[in-house]
Amino acid sequence: MSDPYSKAVESYKKGDTKKAIKNFKKAADLAEKYGKIKIKADILQSLAFAYLLDGNMTEGIKTMKEAVIIFDKTKQPIKVIEGLAYIGAINYKMNKNKLALKYYKEAERIIKEKNLYNQCRKIEADICADMGSIYDKENNFSAALECYNRAIKLYKKDGDKLGEGRTYLDLALLYYHNENYNDARSFVHKALNWLKKSSDTNSLADCYFLLGKIDFELKNWEKAISEFEKARALYEVKKNNEGIVESSLWIGASLIHIEDKELEAKKILEKSLTEAKKLKDIRIEGLCLAWLSLLKRKLGEKDAKKFKELALNKLSEIGMEKLMVKIK
Repeated sequence: MSDPYSKAVESYKKGDTKKAIKNFKKAADLAEKYGKIKIKADILQSLAFAYLLDGNMTEGIKTMKEAVIIFDKTKQPIKVIEGLAYIGAINYKMNKNKLALKYYKEAERIIKEKNLYNQCRKIEADICADMGSIYDKENNFSAALECYNRAIKLYKKDGDKLGEGRTYLDLALLYYHNENYNDARSFVHKALNWLKKSSDTNSLADCYFLLGKIDFELKNWEKAISEFEKARALYEVKKNNEGIVESSLWIGASLIHIEDKELEAKKILEKSLTEAKKLKDIRIEGLCLAWLSLLKRKLGEKDAKKFKELALNKLSEIGMEKLMVKIK
């Protein structure tokens, strides 16, 4: 195993992304030197995945664009579609929704133009699901609903139960965001039917977390706490620190509304605030501060106003100051 490509693959499998990137680059240079353009494109695609694993999304996009150009020149439309879907997905992760839609729609256009529906069913389904989430963020309910329904049909055709389950969870979120809690709960339970049979513990935790949020909105405080505790236990299994802290935060927020549980709520929220700071998660930190400000006001503590100002400043940093309106 002396050639750069084999070394890169082995390093990638071991999670040594720095070494993988270094050797994929060497392998791409060798392919270029010997005129193996198709092979170079495949190596660049692998290099893009290595950049993603390393957390370097910008270089990942740049490298995949280079690969897509070669895939297009060498008439490999499925590879082009895969590359465009990758670029769309990374932009989506970076919250660059307009760019994500641009690349997703171009991928869809090629699928339609080349009649590659059967060959690209899974990719198309994933694209539809992500587009649904983008439209949900943009408060475009009808477009989101259409995308999610298309995704579910495609996942069903492909026999992808996990994709189907995750999309039911997306639908639940869509209805939750539109304050239709009955339909949101119904779709969470549909999601649970599939996700309980899968190894996707994080998505399963997300289901219980959303059930907690639904019960919280309906002021079912005890039930909400129970669901948040289920979510937290599953996040702990996967060492999902953000999920653990956010579940704890909402357990604390629920306890605020239960008589004689204020001090317990304060203890949980203060711990959640400390953990949110460690994670450098501005949203969760802002929410912790906001709920603590409400609790402190309820307990008659002098620094309640200060905490409210801190919360507003934090949430304003990420354009989420409107969340303060719902904290009451």
